[in-house]
Amino acid sequence: MDTFAKKVSLRYGNNQKQGYVEKATMRRSSNQHDGRHFGKHHKIDEYKDKEYLALSCGKLDGYDKEGGKQLWSLTMNGAKVVFDDRTNMITVSIPRVMKRELVRSLLREPYESRFSFRADDYEEWVRVLQDSASANIEQYYSVGNEIGRGNFAVVCNGRDLRKNEEVAIKVMEKDNQSWKKFFVREMDILKCVNHPNVVRTLDIFDTQNKLYIVMEKMSGGKLFDRIIKEKQFTEEACAEVMNDLFRGLTYLHSHNVVHRDIKPDNILCLRNERPYTCKLADFGLSNFIAEKSIKQGDSDLVFSSAVGTPLYVAPELIRRRQYGPPIDVWACGVIMYLMLSGKLPFKATNKEELFRSILHKGVTFPDKYWHDISEEAKNLLRGLLQKDPKKRLPAGSALHHDWFSKSLPSLPLNYKHEEGELSNHNRQADIKTAIRVVVLANRLAHHCEELESRDTDEGSKQSDGSKYSEGSKISDAEVD
Repeated sequence: MDTFAKKVSLRYGNNQKQGYVEKATMRRSSNQHDGRHFGKHHKIDEYKDKEYLALSCGKLDGYDKEGGKQLWSLTMNGAKVVFDDRTNMITVSIPRVMKRELVRSLLREPYESRFSFRADDYEEWVRVLQDSASANIEQYYSVGNEIGRGNFAVVCNGRDLRKNEEVAIKVMEKDNQSWKKFFVREMDILKCVNHPNVVRTLDIFDTQNKLYIVMEKMSGGKLFDRIIKEKQFTEEACAEVMNDLFRGLTYLHSHNVVHRDIKPDNILCLRNERPYTCKLADFGLSNFIAEKSIKQGDSDLVFSSAVGTPLYVAPELIRRRQYGPPIDVWACGVIMYLMLSGKLPFKATNKEELFRSILHKGVTFPDKYWHDISEEAKNLLRGLLQKDPKKRLPAGSALHHDWFSKSLPSLPLNYKHEEGELSNHNRQADIKTAIRVVVLANRLAHHCEELESRDTDEGSKQSDGSKYSEGSKISDAEVD
């Protein structure tokens, strides 16, 4: 994994420190230790002669050595910090109420930790641990009305009380343990990414029950909401949007992050008028490319889990083959096609028909919708929607395509017949988009096998008559 330096400097929840301790003692309930259960109140003491600690964003993590294996993690918010100046000993303990919650949740967190520090490092550790334990989002931000909701998160308006500045605050409940690793991974990615075309993370507050992510306020809202309201969208404006998306993706891919859920809902506009300045958002399904894959030169083929939103998934994901950054490029191609024509490149009334179309149909440009669109735009789309990921244009190459240097038409695109479809697409997304709706991967694998074995004739009988909605997701029970 390329951590590409911790480039994000958080505003208020930014107590950070790393270093070795002379001695560490962990105390936790045995039903949190290696998954074994010896009785609810049985306690285990773990002694370490030397351990490496890392404090960041309200989390205190223990490692066997610097850059080594993580041994445990402790949420500092609300914890009690007691220090002894005579022995340079600091004790971090969780209050009784939190301890009961910890036992029930089966988290691998100690409920009491004692650390012995060197004299020259002791006072600084006392300060940062106390600050982290007392840090509370309400000290710095007001949390306002809800502006968006998913299965595991709510996004609210907010205000920075010290800067008097509008922000957006994403609130995630931590009671769903099956998604805990996604919360942790999203937080790890957000602490690293820093680019003009990625929604900026201002602060992170990690408490016992909730994770708060404070982000810049994107006043322009979702991309497709903006297009529908404008009603004067042009090919020139589309090029500006795609330029923003490819810049953001080039940055992520060059730092070994795959978004894995590029779709209109996850593209936000900084302002209400051109240039919109589009930014990528929601890294809940994103993942780092493993360092081993990078060394072996296999960074394009690193994941196998079925994640994403069906309208935007690439063929290799449907076929249950390994995939990587090219799936993000495919999704951008679908979005570009939809922006220019008001139509989807692969239309269907149910998932089986949709998957068959993605797997077997080529990209076409019916003159009814495309007669005013430049040949350069069509050429770029052919490169983005290549079914073979090895032949698909990388984001960096797409960014330098001739389309972006051409003088493009500034006349409004003809959405007379298509506006209803674009509006309906957006309405379904608003109503039915679930941030992470889990569908067992074996259902998708079985479904794909059936597609491969069936006749692809348009008149063949459809076995799945259920209507397809943009907002549904395909995902694993166990996701990379």
